[in-house]
Amino acid sequence: MDNTHKRPVVTEIDMTVDGGFAQPQRGAAAPVASRLLRSAILLGVMATVVALVALTLWVALAMIPIAIGLGVVGYAVLRFQMWRRGRSGRGPVAGPFGGKPWR
Repeated sequence: MDNTHKRPVVTEIDMTVDGGFAQPQRGAAAPVASRLLRSAILLGVMATVVALVALTLWVALAMIPIAIGLGVVGYAVLRFQMWRRGRSGRGPVAGPFGGKPWR
């Protein structure tokens, strides 16, 4: 196949009269689409951060009742074991290395 039907690629180069390349003006406003895209990306990142912080806080707050419940169960088991050994819970705790032996 021959390439005679293809359109030539036209590249536009912005040059000055003396042959140098023209630079965009400093402080010139960015195009509207560029500013909109930048704002959308920033909003998306901020929303993600807020969502992660909220999820972390929710998990931490959900663990508080679990920790309290486990503490109550642990205390109840300790009291039950002391009751089985016939101890009131006051005074030094006897263990396998001294004092009253385990029953």
